[in-house]
Amino acid sequence: MADYNKVTLMGRLTRNPEVKTNPASTLAEFGFAVNKGKGDRKSTMYIECTAWGQSADFVGQYIVKGSNILVEGELRFDTWEDKDGSKRSKHKLDVYRVVSLGKSEAPAEEPEDDDAVPF
Repeated sequence: MADYNKVTLMGRLTRNPEVKTNPASTLAEFGFAVNKGKGDRKSTMYIECTAWGQSADFVGQYIVKGSNILVEGELRFDTWEDKDGSKRSKHKLDVYRVVSLGKSEAPAEEPEDDDAVPF
């Protein structure tokens, strides 16, 4: 049986994407926050994401900080040593699909009087 690494997450961008373009391809890096749990057990996971090609182009054109998106990709675990020699690690997502679910929702405004309602 072969290994399988596919992750689907829904959340919001924590910062505007950094898009880099060269003649061969486009790369977009962005931070992503996913809420998990409920009530007192609610917490947020922060994941660094990297998209390439058409997905990176889409992110660069249509996705901004606060955007609600769905991402699909492969999870990886990076390890490195910082300048002090301490071992560091971080989960990252190599994104191959991005779906925009719209910008942050603003609270709906109530009409001032019943005559303003169009139905």
